[in-house]
Amino acid sequence: MRKKIYKAAHDDAPDLKDQIKSSDIYLQYMDSTQKQPQKRPLVSPIRMAYGGAFALLLLALFIVGPFDTEATYSQFYIEINPSIEAQINEDDDVIGVEALNEDGTDLIAALGNIHGMDVDEFVDLLVAEAINLKFIDDDEEHLIIFDVISDNVELQERHAKRVNEALDRAQEMRANVHHLRGLGGAPTELERELSETYNLSPMHLRLIGIILAEDESLDFEDLADLSVGELRHLLDETKDYGGPNYRGPRHPFDDDDNGMPGGRPDFVPDMRQ
Repeated sequence: MRKKIYKAAHDDAPDLKDQIKSSDIYLQYMDSTQKQPQKRPLVSPIRMAYGGAFALLLLALFIVGPFDTEATYSQFYIEINPSIEAQINEDDDVIGVEALNEDGTDLIAALGNIHGMDVDEFVDLLVAEAINLKFIDDDEEHLIIFDVISDNVELQERHAKRVNEALDRAQEMRANVHHLRGLGGAPTELERELSETYNLSPMHLRLIGIILAEDESLDFEDLADLSVGELRHLLDETKDYGGPNYRGPRHPFDDDDNGMPGGRPDFVPDMRQ
């Protein structure tokens, strides 16, 4: 009897869920919901992906780009007795200067602010201050050695030409001042040792090396006591000792296995105090 009562109750119970779904209110709600446009995200995932990739590309160009560009400056070396190195940019302006010996430090101090100075004006000022400081005087001849080095060959030779022309003007004003293009650049280990031992600048030392390579009858010790002006008279003035046309080694003292030009295996530097 109990089972019959439960069965009857179950069969007669209304399905509330079906009644709700079939009601007018529910049907109107569902109809209005389906007609409303769906909200889209402010930034789509695809746009975010493209934007991130573009940002990474810009960052890579910013970091890597400067190291891949061709050199836009040259290194200008000059030996008056003061020895200095200057950097010249592609606009022919001086952007830095460094002393290579004690006299070079004194000369740079006398120059004042040279940043942004045109290379012609800079060379004129160098010579003028060298005269004021008595590095150049009228009682003896002087030889100025210079060189310009750059990874950009066109820039290198343009700056070398301008320096040479400026020194030509200096020679017209002072007949006892001569110049030639020598061999600039960072010294090798042997050159540093010899420079310190004999108190010679690298360009002065290389001038001695060139002469030794040309004349094996000469002695290093004797040449080390000569000024660059005195060494000039031992050079062949018909030759080009610097620049792209010079066929000799940039570092004459590393030209052979012995490290000494002209083949001098028995040479032992006099370690002067």
